[in-house]
Amino acid sequence: MSFLAGFDPRWQDAGQYLSALTRDLDEGRRLDLLGAMLAPELISHGGSGALAEPEVLGAELAARLAALTGPRLRLEDRLWQATGANTLYATERFHVTARHGGAGLYGPPSGRPVQFAQMSERLCVSGRLTEQWVLRDEAAILRQVGLTPEEGARLRLAGAPRA
Repeated sequence: MSFLAGFDPRWQDAGQYLSALTRDLDEGRRLDLLGAMLAPELISHGGSGALAEPEVLGAELAARLAALTGPRLRLEDRLWQATGANTLYATERFHVTARHGGAGLYGPPSGRPVQFAQMSERLCVSGRLTEQWVLRDEAAILRQVGLTPEEGARLRLAGAPRA
C-alpha cells in the first residue's frame, strides 16, 4: 500500500516518490516516463515563464539536459505535507553540479563545470506532478560558462517562440 491514495504502491513514503521525480526528470534519467509522472494539465513556473502540458515541459527539460550535461542534484532540504487524501505539496532545495557540455540555452558548449542552487516547489495529485515552481541561480550558471547576464538574456530572447 502506498503512503497516499492514488500513488504507486512502490513509493513507501514521500521521500522515495520525490527522489524519483528528481532522479528521473531533473537529472534526466527517465524522460520516457513523462506521461506517467506528469498530469496532462501540468503547469510549470520558472525562469522561462509558465509552461503548460507535459510535452512542453519535456522539451524544456531536454533542452536544459542538452546544455547542462550530467546533472546531479544533491538534496539539501525537503519539506512536504499531505494536503489531502491523495495530494502532496513539497518544497526542496538542491545543490546542482553539471557540465556545460552542449549547445543551446547557454550558447556554444564551454565544457566548464557548473554549480548552482535550485529550489523546487511541487504539487502532486494521485502520483502525478500537477504544478511546480522551479528557481535556479541563472546568474551563477551564466558566470561559470563565461557569459554576462546581458548575453544570457540575448540567448534566451533569440530562442523564445515568436508569436
